[in-house]
Amino acid sequence: MARARHKTRISPAAALAATGKGRDWRAIGILVLVAVLAAIPFFYGKYREFHTDDPFDSGMNIYTARQILEGGKIGVEVFPSARPGTLLVNVIGVGLFGYSEFGPKLMQMLMQMAALGLLFYTLRKVYGNLPAAAAVILASFYLSCPFFAKFGNVKEQYMIACMIIAACGLILRHGGGAWWWLVVSGGAAINAYYFKQTGVSVVIAMVIYILAQPILRQRTWREMGKDFLGLGAGILIGLIPLSVFYTWQGCFVPFILEIPRLAINFISSFFRGTTPTAIGGGSYVGGSKRVSDFANQFATVFRYYQSFVVPIGFGLLAIGWKVIRTIIFNRSRLHAFGLLLALLLVWFLLRSHIRYQLLLDIAVVFLAGFLLYYFHITVNDFQDRLVLLFGIWWLLDMALVWISPRSYVQYYLPLNGSAAMLAGYVLYRCRENPAGYLWLLGTWLVTDFLLLWLEASDSFLHVGLKSAGPKGYGLHLVYHLIPVAIGAGVYFLLKATDWRLVRSILLFLLCVVMLFVWNQKNLQDFREKIQEVSDQRARHSMPLWQQIGEYIRQHSQPEDGLYVWGWYPGIYVAAERFAPTTYPSEDNMHITAPKALGSRIEFLVKELSQRPPKFIVDAQKMHYPFYTHPNFDLWPRVPGKKEFVPPQMAKEWSETLNLIAEDYTYQRLTDPARAGGPLAADRARELAREEKARHEAMLPLREFVMQNYTPLDFGAMVAFQYKGK
Repeated sequence: MARARHKTRISPAAALAATGKGRDWRAIGILVLVAVLAAIPFFYGKYREFHTDDPFDSGMNIYTARQILEGGKIGVEVFPSARPGTLLVNVIGVGLFGYSEFGPKLMQMLMQMAALGLLFYTLRKVYGNLPAAAAVILASFYLSCPFFAKFGNVKEQYMIACMIIAACGLILRHGGGAWWWLVVSGGAAINAYYFKQTGVSVVIAMVIYILAQPILRQRTWREMGKDFLGLGAGILIGLIPLSVFYTWQGCFVPFILEIPRLAINFISSFFRGTTPTAIGGGSYVGGSKRVSDFANQFATVFRYYQSFVVPIGFGLLAIGWKVIRTIIFNRSRLHAFGLLLALLLVWFLLRSHIRYQLLLDIAVVFLAGFLLYYFHITVNDFQDRLVLLFGIWWLLDMALVWISPRSYVQYYLPLNGSAAMLAGYVLYRCRENPAGYLWLLGTWLVTDFLLLWLEASDSFLHVGLKSAGPKGYGLHLVYHLIPVAIGAGVYFLLKATDWRLVRSILLFLLCVVMLFVWNQKNLQDFREKIQEVSDQRARHSMPLWQQIGEYIRQHSQPEDGLYVWGWYPGIYVAAERFAPTTYPSEDNMHITAPKALGSRIEFLVKELSQRPPKFIVDAQKMHYPFYTHPNFDLWPRVPGKKEFVPPQMAKEWSETLNLIAEDYTYQRLTDPARAGGPLAADRARELAREEKARHEAMLPLREFVMQNYTPLDFGAMVAFQYKGK
């Protein structure tokens, strides 16, 4: 076999200097063009976010921040659901700009602009103008898609900005930049974790990348040590704002011990041979797993993946191209790659059958490192080496959406940041090999096929192709095969050297056209959401939850209080009222174990009895896991009718309503049209009985409301006004 042809090795600093030249009027024109193209989706998204209040997570963030600014202490009067970073930004934003979402959203926008600017600056130095421009435009577009970005002020958006800054800081340092880039990287990385735990994906990718450099003989062990020292210094500096905040709140020790506690949890789980609580045992993830199944989760995740055919295609092609360039045409590398595949296969087959899984994981990591070092696997190009960092980061972002069966749309935003980095690499390689554009078109087609055809039952081992294809897939396939055929014709007909530039331009433009085609739904969502906001502003209208909040604000005093049942904490912000309870909202009523829910209800009724709020709102939130009725109504209605059950008949109707909850749940779970297919009858009956038990546990709260309040029917929601003084 012919030996691989290696280019003359160029240092990272020289590579960056070479690709960073050409600062003339053309470069200025490119910068302006990129800024405009990236700004269009970005500011369209911000227009929607700034003019749409969030009744859910953002509403709770604002409410909690206001509690703290009013003198509430964390762990005493305030029990935040937000992560430390998100909470701090909201406290600062509300403190500076008032009791609204404007401040936090403004701070989020500035963080995102800084991250996107640094992304372009970094990739332009590494890959050149076109790849950097495409990457920042893609990142801006996908991170602004209204359906996934929701209403802004979500922890994922803060986290992604920090992740991008962390990765760019490390790249710039390894590319010959100043040492302080490592400090920036470390500070951003630790804050990515403190905005959301899944920010650990970029941390893991950075650690593996740094450890791999001396193994792959790209950097010395001493340089590796300096890298970790620089990152460590950045972590300490990055923790200062949060440390000051939690010291002010009197709970610095619990805050700073979070990561050590997490490490101890993993270590103790390793010696016990069990799954760490942080992964599977918590009330959020663990409770969701009890009422879900893998087939349903698989259908949900792949449905959301379908909105990201373009970034997923870029990710798959970049990693595949990197593997081919590094391994396929070198015999020793091919042997090492074969051994690595065999090692991974053994790991996959053994992991589910042994108790001490973490021990096997560690052994596999060390064996893989030994193989790479023994076979002297080197990658000369700095641009190629970065794919290890980007690839691991992207694969982890793709995988982390599977941790919880309770998969929300914003979980799919992070994979677009790392995919944008990989897109830069793909377009960089396409400059020297225009066939890459053709491969990209094919990769998008294959990605779409897999996302539409793969299905699962109850485990990954049962993933396969659907027995019946998606409706209309034949026409869909032909429609998307046409540009691939056109691209192939362009590539082979213009193969002459004189037509090389024309061929590249035509293929690139064809990929741009297909980018719009694959994003028809996202573009339509953009148009609809922007039009919706414009119409609401023209009519001076507001959503129902805000109308209820406004009604309560006008018909009560601040000391009268308010309680909202269901995950609509934004009503508190609209009403400018606080709850007299420890926890202002409940969103886990359908996944909490019945006995535990009963205890929560008893505690809630006790608190409400001590300080009855003037208003209680039943938000009628159609929530996980069944997404439709039966809602756990605070004041049930007569089945099949609109009138409320008489208060004196609460207990009499209780068993009937419990049975209705069970029967309806069973029907939903065994419905042939259910995502992932119908659940087995025995499992469905078990879950339905649990749902009945949860509904039964609600009786004390229903009785309290029915005996002490008068219903005010707002249609889709119900408010209750206190009868007493």
